[in-house]
Amino acid sequence: MAPPPKPKIPLSELETFMEWGQLSERQQKFLTEYIGNGYDQTKATLAAYNCTNDTSARVLSYKVLYSVPVAMLVAIHFGDEPQEAFCKVLYRRLCRGRISPAEADMFKLYAEVRGYRRAWVAAYPDLTNRAIQAQKEKGIRHELKRQAEEKQEPKPEGGGLLEEFN
Repeated sequence: MAPPPKPKIPLSELETFMEWGQLSERQQKFLTEYIGNGYDQTKATLAAYNCTNDTSARVLSYKVLYSVPVAMLVAIHFGDEPQEAFCKVLYRRLCRGRISPAEADMFKLYAEVRGYRRAWVAAYPDLTNRAIQAQKEKGIRHELKRQAEEKQEPKPEGGGLLEEFN
């Protein structure tokens, strides 16, 4: 049996969230229209953006609706806690498989600022010590391998093929 649906957070309460202030005026208008018209993203896009037809509005609506700040607020509107909404947005982006280093840094920073991310080093001290030890061992193995390769490589005498023809 499915769990009961979460209560929806009204638009007036969404406007008090920090994320609302990060939206552009058009994104705010889109979200206001989207919630107000019963979740028709094409109509919301036509109201908020200068689209010439329904097709271009529909295409743009996906870009707007799945942008990080709008997607966060939509998830919160549908009853998710901010941390849960953040996890859903992050998961969707990871599934796409195209997160740039800048986006990864942005997600990390946001998680740290909001207190969603804790340092794993403090939580797993044994793992940290093993990782440090493994790095040291890897460095030692690499150095030994390099030294062995230097001993095995005979230095060519003479200048090679060109000297034979002179």
